[in-house]
Amino acid sequence: MAHSSSMRRVAPLLALTVVLALVAAGCLELPGEVGDPAGPKVIVIGDSMVLEAAPQITNQLVGSGYRVTLFGQDRLDTRQALELIDQAVARGPASVVVITTANDATSLQAGRTVEDGARTWFDVRDTLDLAFRKLDGVPCTTWMLIDEHAIWYRLAETGPTVNALVQGVAALRPQQVRLLDWRNMLVTHPEYDKGDQLHTNDLGSQRLAQDIGASVAGCHG
Repeated sequence: MAHSSSMRRVAPLLALTVVLALVAAGCLELPGEVGDPAGPKVIVIGDSMVLEAAPQITNQLVGSGYRVTLFGQDRLDTRQALELIDQAVARGPASVVVITTANDATSLQAGRTVEDGARTWFDVRDTLDLAFRKLDGVPCTTWMLIDEHAIWYRLAETGPTVNALVQGVAALRPQQVRLLDWRNMLVTHPEYDKGDQLHTNDLGSQRLAQDIGASVAGCHG
């Protein structure tokens, strides 16, 4: 656990990091780092789940001695994240966390148009394969298995398909890739649910941060 004085030092840096991520969202540029300059470098890239839980995730990792970069953007999918992954790899991190596939799943839903971001199964599969290959040089990566129940986002329709694709690509890299299994998290723990069966409230964001921290620690433990 970090001392309270350490957390006070982290707070203004955290605020700056989140602001930079939001400002950079238009050009998709990773922000700077916070945390111990001598600590292992961890980069977190994600969608609105990461954006909304940014304070908890950053404080969890910084409090564990990591040097942290966090980018969160609403509706970020894996294809959009590819340029961020390139930037992450260039920084030479010890670990990268990617949480983007909920938006891959929504892009596969019936009734979506090309203008509305519709994509094919083959496109999502190939994009995931490319993202994993780009990260092959990183010692350890964490990917989330997304919720398969969120009615509002219709993830019961396509969430299992995308999760299966992630599991398939990850299985080719058993020593490098760790999977964060949140397929049933908000069903079994409704106290974490913000109200839409996908995004987390403060308690759920803390659980997400703890799970990310445990996965990263498992990489280097």
